[in-house]
Amino acid sequence: MRRFKTSFALLMLVTIVGMGSVVAGIGLAQTAGQSVPPKHFKLEGTVKSVDAQNHKLVVDHKEIPGFMKAMTMPYNVKKEEDLTKVSAGDRIAADVVVSAEEGRYLENVKVTGHATEKKDKQ
Repeated sequence: MRRFKTSFALLMLVTIVGMGSVVAGIGLAQTAGQSVPPKHFKLEGTVKSVDAQNHKLVVDHKEIPGFMKAMTMPYNVKKEEDLTKVSAGDRIAADVVVSAEEGRYLENVKVTGHATEKKDKQ
């Protein structure tokens, strides 16, 4: 009976170690030889601020289905021309790109409505 328990424990140990190696091997194959393609999501919102020096927009955006609830947050913007065409208060549509290598950023920024100046009514 003792020999059976020892053999069973050894078999379980070998099985667990072997499974761990297989799981680790799968993870390495995905990160070492294959890159995961970035995901794209459609964003619609209002620009709250533009930080051209740091390539960022703060956007109050609607819900992004399958990705994020509506909120106000900063986004990196890679292309300078996407920054120079927007101003605080502009409504925009853009693609949110989520990449394992580059993080989260906006591209294809399009102004869908320009900021309107508030006029004093007196």
